[in-house]
Amino acid sequence: MKVAFVHHHLEPGGVTRVMETAWSGLASLEENLQGVVLSGLPYKGSELPEVKVVENIGYATRSSRADPRVIVELLEKNAAEAFGSAPDVWHLHNHSLGKNPALSEAVGILAEKGHGMLLHIHDFAEDGRPSNYLDLRSAMSQFERLYPIGPKIRYAALNKRDASFLVEAGLPTEQLTLLPNPVPAVPVESSTSRPKDAMPPNLVLYPVRAVRRKNLGELALLSAAFPEFTFANTLGPTNPAYASGYKQWKDFVNRLQLPVHYGLAAESSHSFSSLVAHASMLVTTSVAEGFGLAFLEPWLIGKTLTGRDIPEITMDFREAGLDLEHLYQRLELPIELIDEKLLQSKIRKTLDNLFAAYQTPLPENAMPRAIEAITSSGLVDFGRLDEPFQENLVRAVVSSPAMARAIRQQANLVPRPAETLERNSKLVSKAYSVSDYGQKLRSVYREIVEAQQSDVGHLDSKALLSAFLRPERLFLLRN
Repeated sequence: MKVAFVHHHLEPGGVTRVMETAWSGLASLEENLQGVVLSGLPYKGSELPEVKVVENIGYATRSSRADPRVIVELLEKNAAEAFGSAPDVWHLHNHSLGKNPALSEAVGILAEKGHGMLLHIHDFAEDGRPSNYLDLRSAMSQFERLYPIGPKIRYAALNKRDASFLVEAGLPTEQLTLLPNPVPAVPVESSTSRPKDAMPPNLVLYPVRAVRRKNLGELALLSAAFPEFTFANTLGPTNPAYASGYKQWKDFVNRLQLPVHYGLAAESSHSFSSLVAHASMLVTTSVAEGFGLAFLEPWLIGKTLTGRDIPEITMDFREAGLDLEHLYQRLELPIELIDEKLLQSKIRKTLDNLFAAYQTPLPENAMPRAIEAITSSGLVDFGRLDEPFQENLVRAVVSSPAMARAIRQQANLVPRPAETLERNSKLVSKAYSVSDYGQKLRSVYREIVEAQQSDVGHLDSKALLSAFLRPERLFLLRN
């Protein structure tokens, strides 16, 4: 079987890591498998099959837009050079994200020509990326053909949320495969390999780079309620747009003398793995994720994961048997602690801007739907708010033992018993193994190869946008 893998780039992490792990799983199962990776940028690693750099398929601006027909020719030419013939399957990653509208259109042309393909969607332009979405709409000659469907086309969704949204948009269930990312073993240093007195005591570590949706202010809130712990995230931002917001949180916790270290790994001489090994627990406060690797990896290294739940992501893990009952879905404080009229004004403005950014009319009941999600019975969820409101609430908890106790009760930051750690670790190792992932891919590739070609249709792009663009999904930190 000949498979051509396509992605904009092969930079370390993210989709590239998934591709590397996928190839490892496939290569161990399929003796006759041939692969080539077509990318817009060179590959610096060593875990993929032959890599060919193809012009015009990397990230592109509107001004650098190439002719989609030329891209199709380049893809077919490079694949034929690698295999001596056309591939049996095109495995295309994030074709619809909007990072290169010409490539998105080229995928539609490949589909019309009868090529078998797996469209593997890790991220959606419809999910909080309006600029990407508008780039697609303005640059593609036929935007409604962004999501081709047909018997020789399969879609891979990371979770049941994404899968359900694709089905809402018209994808036949037999053309959909649920393909959660594999979770390979994580190497970690022994906790005794470094002197503990050189690290923060009782460390609760958030092993992420600073991104606004990671909700770093919630570490400040937790630290105000749990002064016996030291909270930290590992790395600062790479996105310049978040640099000032990140600095504000660093200055804020310093002024209040809260036990929080933002960017600990960048400021420490200790390695990332030694910090993880030293941590009493790992924590997540994120309000939005794609796959949700952060909910799985900690168990493989024998660490409790505590913090904020994202039910639309973790429902898959729970159904698989993972014990996440200790996570909190909300951290609520009295709404009277903030300016409620100002909050309503911000919600209205954010909704107006968000729907306008997608050039979509705001539903008549958008405000009550959003307010009901953010507030409840005179309480407001900390994670739904933006930074100024969050700072006010942290100050309130610092000055009120009663409110600190309320957060302690809700957050439940307690290490899980050894039997839970062991059970969760075994489940993750089995349910999200590299070998199982390879078997799932091999199965869907065979379905594509064996399917008969017929007319190509398209998903309802408006329905897919509506599935994501719901007022009750509003978090002020995401907009």
